[in-house]
Amino acid sequence: MTRRFRPGKRTLWISGIAVVLVGTATTGLALTLAPTAPPPAKVDHRPTATVTRGDIATGTDYPATIDFGAAHPVTGPGTGIITLLPAAGTVINQGDQLYRVNDEPVTLLIGTTPLYRELSLAGTPSGGGGTTGGGSSGGTTGGGTANTGDSGNTGNSDDPSAPPATPPQTPPTPPRPPHGKDVAVVADNLAALGYTVGPQRGGEDRVFTPALSAAIKRWQKKQGLDQTGIISPERFLVNPGPLRINAISARVGDPASGPVLTVTDTTRVITVPVPAGSAGGIAVGAQAPVTLPDGSTLTGTISALQNPPAGDSGGGTPSITVTLTTEAADAEKLTAAGTGGARVRFIGQTHPGVLIVPVTALITVQGGAQAIETPAGKLIAVTTGLFADGNVEISGDGVTEGLRVVVAS
Repeated sequence: MTRRFRPGKRTLWISGIAVVLVGTATTGLALTLAPTAPPPAKVDHRPTATVTRGDIATGTDYPATIDFGAAHPVTGPGTGIITLLPAAGTVINQGDQLYRVNDEPVTLLIGTTPLYRELSLAGTPSGGGGTTGGGSSGGTTGGGTANTGDSGNTGNSDDPSAPPATPPQTPPTPPRPPHGKDVAVVADNLAALGYTVGPQRGGEDRVFTPALSAAIKRWQKKQGLDQTGIISPERFLVNPGPLRINAISARVGDPASGPVLTVTDTTRVITVPVPAGSAGGIAVGAQAPVTLPDGSTLTGTISALQNPPAGDSGGGTPSITVTLTTEAADAEKLTAAGTGGARVRFIGQTHPGVLIVPVTALITVQGGAQAIETPAGKLIAVTTGLFADGNVEISGDGVTEGLRVVVAS
Protein backbone atom coordinates (compact mmCIF):
# COMPACT_ATOMS: atom_id res chain seq x y z
CA MET A 1 0.00 0.00 0.00
CA THR A 2 1.49 3.21 -1.08
CA ARG A 3 1.63 6.18 1.49
CA ARG A 4 0.52 9.39 0.15
CA PHE A 5 2.59 12.12 0.59
CA ARG A 6 0.77 14.75 2.40
CA PRO A 7 2.44 17.87 1.35
CA GLY A 8 0.78 20.12 3.75
CA LYS A 9 1.97 18.32 6.83
CA ARG A 10 5.52 17.64 5.61
CA THR A 11 5.96 21.03 4.47
CA LEU A 12 5.01 22.28 7.88
CA TRP A 13 7.36 19.93 9.51
CA ILE A 14 10.16 20.84 7.23
CA SER A 15 9.43 24.49 7.71
CA GLY A 16 9.57 24.09 11.44
CA ILE A 17 12.88 22.37 11.16
CA ALA A 18 14.11 25.10 8.91
CA VAL A 19 13.10 27.75 11.32
CA VAL A 20 14.87 26.08 14.16
CA LEU A 21 17.98 25.52 12.16
CA VAL A 22 18.11 29.01 10.86
CA GLY A 23 17.58 30.43 14.32
CA THR A 24 20.27 28.22 15.72
CA ALA A 25 22.68 29.21 12.99
CA THR A 26 21.98 32.87 13.53
CA THR A 27 22.53 32.57 17.25
CA GLY A 28 25.78 30.80 16.76
CA LEU A 29 26.93 33.40 14.31
CA ALA A 30 26.10 36.14 16.75
CA LEU A 31 28.13 34.49 19.48
CA THR A 32 31.03 33.99 17.14
CA LEU A 33 31.20 37.54 15.65
CA ALA A 34 30.57 39.68 18.84
CA PRO A 35 33.75 41.87 19.47
CA THR A 36 35.73 41.49 22.70
CA ALA A 37 35.79 44.78 24.85
CA PRO A 38 39.39 46.13 25.43
CA PRO A 39 40.65 46.44 29.03
CA PRO A 40 40.20 49.97 30.49
CA ALA A 41 43.15 52.28 29.82
CA LYS A 42 45.38 53.05 32.80
CA VAL A 43 44.86 56.70 33.84
CA ASP A 44 47.89 58.59 35.26
CA HIS A 45 46.59 60.75 38.10
CA ARG A 46 49.97 62.07 39.16
CA PRO A 47 50.24 65.88 39.32
CA THR A 48 52.22 67.66 36.64
CA ALA A 49 53.86 71.03 36.05
CA THR A 50 55.04 72.89 32.98
CA VAL A 51 58.62 73.82 32.16
CA THR A 52 58.77 77.64 31.98
CA ARG A 53 61.38 80.13 30.86
CA GLY A 54 62.27 83.10 33.05
CA ASP A 55 64.67 84.59 35.56
CA ILE A 56 65.70 82.77 38.71
CA ALA A 57 67.51 84.47 41.56
CA THR A 58 68.79 83.55 44.97
CA GLY A 59 68.05 85.88 47.83
CA THR A 60 67.42 86.31 51.54
CA ASP A 61 64.26 87.67 53.14
CA TYR A 62 64.43 90.09 56.09
CA PRO A 63 61.68 91.63 58.21
CA ALA A 64 61.33 95.35 57.56
CA THR A 65 59.50 98.36 58.97
CA ILE A 66 57.62 101.08 57.13
CA ASP A 67 58.32 104.43 58.79
CA PHE A 68 59.69 107.90 58.11
CA GLY A 69 63.36 106.97 58.40
CA ALA A 70 65.96 107.98 60.93
CA ALA A 71 65.11 110.89 63.26
CA HIS A 72 67.59 113.74 63.62
CA PRO A 73 67.85 116.17 66.55
CA VAL A 74 67.35 119.92 66.23
CA THR A 75 69.27 121.99 68.78
CA GLY A 76 68.24 125.42 69.98
CA PRO A 77 70.21 128.57 69.02
CA GLY A 78 71.91 128.72 72.42
CA THR A 79 70.22 131.82 73.83
CA GLY A 80 66.66 132.79 74.62
CA ILE A 81 63.62 130.96 75.94
CA ILE A 82 61.44 128.52 74.00
CA THR A 83 58.02 130.11 73.70
CA LEU A 84 56.19 127.79 71.28
CA LEU A 85 56.59 124.17 70.16
CA PRO A 86 54.84 122.21 67.38
CA ALA A 87 52.92 118.98 67.79
CA ALA A 88 54.51 115.66 66.89
CA GLY A 89 53.55 114.64 63.37
CA THR A 90 53.38 118.22 62.07
CA VAL A 91 54.79 118.67 58.57
CA ILE A 92 57.04 121.73 58.19
CA ASN A 93 57.29 123.12 54.66
CA GLN A 94 59.54 125.77 53.16
CA GLY A 95 59.13 129.04 55.02
CA ASP A 96 57.18 127.50 57.93
CA GLN A 97 58.28 127.96 61.53
CA LEU A 98 59.51 124.96 63.50
CA TYR A 99 59.24 126.59 66.93
CA ARG A 100 59.63 130.03 68.51
CA VAL A 101 62.36 131.50 70.71
CA ASN A 102 61.64 134.76 72.55
CA ASP A 103 58.43 134.78 70.50
CA GLU A 104 60.35 134.90 67.22
CA PRO A 105 60.13 132.08 64.68
CA VAL A 106 62.86 129.59 63.82
CA THR A 107 62.12 129.12 60.11
CA LEU A 108 62.80 126.27 57.71
CA LEU A 109 64.73 127.09 54.54
CA ILE A 110 65.28 124.55 51.77
CA GLY A 111 68.90 124.05 50.72
CA THR A 112 72.15 122.25 51.44
CA THR A 113 74.34 125.02 52.88
CA PRO A 114 73.55 126.03 56.48
CA LEU A 115 73.54 129.70 57.43
CA TYR A 116 76.71 130.29 59.44
CA ARG A 117 77.05 134.08 59.64
CA GLU A 118 74.98 137.23 59.85
CA LEU A 119 74.04 138.52 56.42
CA SER A 120 73.38 142.20 55.73
CA LEU A 121 74.36 145.01 53.39
CA ALA A 122 76.84 146.26 55.99
CA GLY A 123 78.98 143.22 55.37
CA THR A 124 82.50 143.24 56.81
CA PRO A 125 85.40 145.66 56.24
CA SER A 126 87.74 144.38 53.56
CA GLY A 127 90.93 145.90 54.88
CA GLY A 128 90.45 147.29 58.37
CA GLY A 129 90.09 150.98 59.14
CA GLY A 130 92.83 152.26 56.85
CA THR A 131 96.61 152.57 56.85
CA THR A 132 98.33 153.98 59.88
CA GLY A 133 101.90 153.62 58.91
CA GLY A 134 104.33 152.49 56.27
CA GLY A 135 103.76 152.03 52.61
CA SER A 136 102.78 154.69 50.13
CA SER A 137 99.61 155.80 51.79
CA GLY A 138 100.10 159.47 50.96
CA GLY A 139 102.36 161.84 52.89
CA THR A 140 105.78 160.97 54.16
CA THR A 141 106.54 159.02 57.27
CA GLY A 142 110.26 159.00 56.97
CA GLY A 143 112.64 161.77 55.84
CA GLY A 144 110.12 164.11 54.22
CA THR A 145 108.51 167.14 55.74
CA ALA A 146 105.04 167.67 57.01
CA ASN A 147 103.31 170.96 57.76
CA THR A 148 102.45 171.12 61.45
CA GLY A 149 100.40 174.25 61.24
CA ASP A 150 101.56 177.64 62.46
CA SER A 151 104.48 176.36 64.48
CA GLY A 152 106.70 176.41 61.43
CA ASN A 153 108.40 173.22 62.60
CA THR A 154 108.98 170.26 60.36
CA GLY A 155 108.56 166.68 61.19
CA ASN A 156 112.36 166.38 60.94
CA SER A 157 113.14 169.07 63.54
CA ASP A 158 115.88 168.44 66.01
CA ASP A 159 113.90 170.35 68.62
CA PRO A 160 112.78 167.69 71.08
CA SER A 161 109.88 169.89 72.13
CA ALA A 162 108.41 169.94 68.60
CA PRO A 163 105.33 167.73 68.08
CA PRO A 164 105.91 164.66 65.91
CA ALA A 165 104.78 164.75 62.33
CA THR A 166 101.36 163.06 61.76
CA PRO A 167 100.94 161.14 58.50
CA PRO A 168 97.64 161.67 56.69
CA GLN A 169 94.97 158.94 57.24
CA THR A 170 93.68 156.86 54.35
CA PRO A 171 89.87 156.81 54.27
CA PRO A 172 88.47 153.42 55.43
CA THR A 173 87.52 151.05 52.66
CA PRO A 174 83.76 150.63 52.48
CA PRO A 175 82.67 147.17 53.64
CA ARG A 176 81.88 144.73 50.89
CA PRO A 177 78.47 143.00 50.90
CA PRO A 178 78.76 139.30 51.76
CA HIS A 179 78.67 136.73 49.01
CA GLY A 180 78.58 132.94 48.97
CA LYS A 181 76.36 129.86 48.98
CA ASP A 182 74.53 130.95 52.13
CA VAL A 183 73.44 134.14 50.35
CA ALA A 184 72.14 131.95 47.50
CA VAL A 185 70.09 129.90 49.99
CA VAL A 186 68.40 133.03 51.35
CA ALA A 187 67.74 134.46 47.88
CA ASP A 188 66.39 131.22 46.43
CA ASN A 189 64.03 130.64 49.36
CA LEU A 190 62.64 134.16 49.32
CA ALA A 191 62.09 133.89 45.57
CA ALA A 192 60.31 130.54 46.03
CA LEU A 193 58.07 132.17 48.66
CA GLY A 194 57.05 134.86 46.19
CA TYR A 195 59.36 137.76 47.11
CA THR A 196 61.17 139.77 44.45
CA VAL A 197 64.90 139.51 45.10
CA GLY A 198 66.20 141.28 42.01
CA PRO A 199 68.73 139.96 39.48
CA GLN A 200 70.84 137.12 40.84
CA ARG A 201 74.18 136.34 39.24
CA GLY A 202 77.07 134.12 40.11
CA GLY A 203 75.45 130.70 40.33
CA GLU A 204 75.81 129.45 43.89
CA ASP A 205 78.19 132.27 44.83
CA ARG A 206 75.64 135.08 45.17
CA VAL A 207 76.14 138.65 46.37
CA PHE A 208 73.95 140.22 49.03
CA THR A 209 72.30 143.05 47.07
CA PRO A 210 70.07 145.97 48.09
CA ALA A 211 67.17 144.22 46.33
CA LEU A 212 67.74 141.12 48.46
CA SER A 213 67.87 143.25 51.59
CA ALA A 214 64.55 144.84 50.62
CA ALA A 215 63.01 141.39 50.10
CA ILE A 216 64.18 140.34 53.57
CA LYS A 217 62.50 143.41 55.06
CA ARG A 218 59.23 142.54 53.35
CA TRP A 219 59.44 139.01 54.67
CA GLN A 220 60.21 140.31 58.18
CA LYS A 221 57.20 142.61 58.05
CA LYS A 222 54.92 139.70 57.17
CA GLN A 223 56.34 137.73 60.11
CA GLY A 224 55.74 140.63 62.50
CA LEU A 225 59.48 141.15 63.03
CA ASP A 226 61.60 144.30 63.04
CA GLN A 227 62.39 145.22 59.43
CA THR A 228 66.18 145.25 59.65
CA GLY A 229 67.07 143.49 56.40
CA ILE A 230 69.50 141.38 58.44
CA ILE A 231 69.54 137.57 58.50
CA SER A 232 70.63 135.99 61.79
CA PRO A 233 71.66 132.33 61.31
CA GLU A 234 70.30 131.15 64.67
CA ARG A 235 66.76 131.93 63.47
CA PHE A 236 66.85 129.50 60.55
CA LEU A 237 67.21 125.78 59.90
CA VAL A 238 68.34 124.67 56.43
CA ASN A 239 67.34 121.23 55.17
CA PRO A 240 67.19 119.66 51.67
CA GLY A 241 63.42 119.22 51.91
CA PRO A 242 60.32 119.54 54.10
CA LEU A 243 60.42 118.00 57.56
CA ARG A 244 58.10 116.06 59.82
CA ILE A 245 58.19 116.62 63.56
CA ASN A 246 59.02 113.24 65.06
CA ALA A 247 59.16 114.02 68.79
CA ILE A 248 59.48 116.96 71.17
CA SER A 249 62.57 117.04 73.40
CA ALA A 250 62.00 120.29 75.29
CA ARG A 251 59.17 122.18 76.95
CA VAL A 252 57.88 125.70 76.56
CA GLY A 253 59.84 127.87 78.98
CA ASP A 254 63.07 125.86 78.68
CA PRO A 255 66.28 127.63 77.67
CA ALA A 256 66.86 127.27 73.93
CA SER A 257 70.31 125.84 74.46
CA GLY A 258 69.84 122.11 74.04
CA PRO A 259 67.90 119.58 71.97
CA VAL A 260 64.48 120.99 71.14
CA LEU A 261 62.91 118.34 68.93
CA THR A 262 63.67 115.54 66.48
CA VAL A 263 62.67 115.55 62.82
CA THR A 264 62.40 113.10 59.94
CA ASP A 265 61.73 113.32 56.24
CA THR A 266 58.07 113.51 55.23
CA THR A 267 58.21 110.51 52.88
CA ARG A 268 57.69 107.01 54.18
CA VAL A 269 60.60 104.65 53.65
CA ILE A 270 61.36 101.00 54.38
CA THR A 271 64.06 100.24 56.93
CA VAL A 272 65.67 96.84 57.33
CA PRO A 273 68.18 95.74 59.97
CA VAL A 274 70.64 93.32 58.35
CA PRO A 275 73.38 91.46 60.24
CA ALA A 276 76.69 93.13 59.43
CA GLY A 277 78.17 89.85 58.25
CA SER A 278 75.38 89.37 55.69
CA ALA A 279 75.40 92.83 54.16
CA GLY A 280 78.38 92.39 51.85
CA GLY A 281 76.35 92.28 48.64
CA ILE A 282 73.99 95.12 49.57
CA ALA A 283 74.82 98.43 47.88
CA VAL A 284 73.25 101.85 47.54
CA GLY A 285 71.33 102.11 44.27
CA ALA A 286 70.45 98.40 44.09
CA GLN A 287 66.81 97.37 43.92
CA ALA A 288 64.98 94.88 46.09
CA PRO A 289 61.43 93.47 46.03
CA VAL A 290 59.26 94.45 49.01
CA THR A 291 56.19 92.62 50.30
CA LEU A 292 53.82 94.90 52.21
CA PRO A 293 51.68 93.81 55.18
CA ASP A 294 48.61 93.43 52.94
CA GLY A 295 50.49 91.06 50.62
CA SER A 296 50.95 93.55 47.78
CA THR A 297 54.43 94.02 46.36
CA LEU A 298 56.57 96.83 45.03
CA THR A 299 60.21 97.49 44.21
CA GLY A 300 62.39 99.52 46.57
CA THR A 301 65.72 101.19 45.88
CA ILE A 302 68.45 101.13 48.51
CA SER A 303 69.13 104.76 49.40
CA ALA A 304 71.28 104.53 52.54
CA LEU A 305 73.32 102.14 54.64
CA GLN A 306 73.82 103.16 58.26
CA ASN A 307 76.50 101.39 60.25
CA PRO A 308 75.93 100.81 63.96
CA PRO A 309 77.72 103.19 66.33
CA ALA A 310 81.17 101.96 67.34
CA GLY A 311 80.94 99.59 70.27
CA ASP A 312 77.12 99.61 70.23
CA SER A 313 76.03 96.08 69.47
CA GLY A 314 73.44 95.85 72.23
CA GLY A 315 75.01 92.63 73.41
CA GLY A 316 74.10 90.88 70.15
CA THR A 317 75.20 90.72 66.55
CA PRO A 318 75.80 94.21 65.12
CA SER A 319 73.48 95.11 62.30
CA ILE A 320 73.42 97.62 59.48
CA THR A 321 70.25 99.62 58.91
CA VAL A 322 69.31 99.57 55.24
CA THR A 323 66.90 102.24 54.01
CA LEU A 324 64.88 101.78 50.83
CA THR A 325 62.84 104.39 49.00
CA THR A 326 60.13 103.81 46.41
CA GLU A 327 58.91 105.45 43.24
CA ALA A 328 56.42 108.28 43.65
CA ALA A 329 53.76 106.06 42.08
CA ASP A 330 54.11 103.63 45.01
CA ALA A 331 53.86 106.30 47.72
CA GLU A 332 50.13 105.68 48.11
CA LYS A 333 50.79 101.98 48.69
CA LEU A 334 53.17 102.78 51.54
CA THR A 335 50.75 105.30 53.01
CA ALA A 336 47.93 102.77 52.89
CA ALA A 337 50.16 100.15 54.49
CA GLY A 338 50.73 102.42 57.51
CA THR A 339 53.74 102.05 59.75
CA GLY A 340 54.00 98.32 60.13
CA GLY A 341 55.81 95.17 59.21
CA ALA A 342 56.94 94.25 55.73
CA ARG A 343 59.48 91.91 54.16
CA VAL A 344 62.39 92.74 51.89
CA ARG A 345 64.34 90.31 49.74
CA PHE A 346 67.92 91.16 48.94
CA ILE A 347 68.86 89.43 45.70
CA GLY A 348 72.06 87.45 45.43
CA GLN A 349 72.86 85.61 42.20
CA THR A 350 70.53 85.91 39.18
CA HIS A 351 70.30 83.78 36.00
CA PRO A 352 68.01 85.40 33.42
CA GLY A 353 66.04 83.62 30.67
CA VAL A 354 66.56 80.02 31.81
CA LEU A 355 64.29 76.95 31.90
CA ILE A 356 62.68 76.45 35.30
CA VAL A 357 60.66 73.68 36.98
CA PRO A 358 59.56 73.03 40.55
CA VAL A 359 62.17 71.24 42.61
CA THR A 360 59.62 68.44 43.14
CA ALA A 361 59.96 67.54 39.44
CA LEU A 362 63.51 66.27 39.95
CA ILE A 363 64.17 62.52 40.16
CA THR A 364 67.48 61.08 41.28
CA VAL A 365 68.42 58.18 39.02
CA GLN A 366 71.23 55.65 39.05
CA GLY A 367 74.58 57.17 39.78
CA GLY A 368 73.06 60.23 41.47
CA ALA A 369 72.15 61.96 38.22
CA GLN A 370 69.03 64.12 37.95
CA ALA A 371 66.11 63.58 35.58
CA ILE A 372 62.56 64.67 34.94
CA GLU A 373 59.69 62.42 33.91
CA THR A 374 56.96 63.09 31.34
CA PRO A 375 53.39 61.88 31.97
CA ALA A 376 54.08 59.10 29.43
CA GLY A 377 56.80 57.75 31.72
CA LYS A 378 59.79 58.92 29.70
CA LEU A 379 62.83 59.98 31.77
CA ILE A 380 64.90 62.93 30.51
CA ALA A 381 68.31 63.59 32.01
CA VAL A 382 68.85 67.20 33.16
CA THR A 383 71.58 69.38 34.59
CA THR A 384 70.54 71.65 37.45
CA GLY A 385 71.57 75.27 38.04
CA LEU A 386 70.32 77.76 40.63
CA PHE A 387 67.79 76.72 43.27
CA ALA A 388 65.46 79.44 44.59
CA ASP A 389 61.97 79.70 46.09
CA GLY A 390 61.13 76.04 45.47
CA ASN A 391 62.19 76.17 41.82
CA VAL A 392 65.29 75.00 40.00
CA GLU A 393 67.04 75.92 36.79
CA ILE A 394 67.42 72.94 34.41
CA SER A 395 68.89 72.19 31.01
CA GLY A 396 69.32 69.09 28.84
CA ASP A 397 68.50 67.44 25.53
CA GLY A 398 64.76 67.29 25.01
CA VAL A 399 63.96 69.89 27.69
CA THR A 400 61.85 72.62 26.15
CA GLU A 401 59.61 75.41 27.32
CA GLY A 402 56.04 74.16 27.74
CA LEU A 403 57.01 70.51 28.36
CA ARG A 404 54.80 68.90 31.00
CA VAL A 405 56.57 66.92 33.68
CA VAL A 406 55.46 64.86 36.66
CA VAL A 407 55.93 66.40 40.10
CA ALA A 408 55.79 64.78 43.49
CA SER A 409 52.51 65.27 45.28
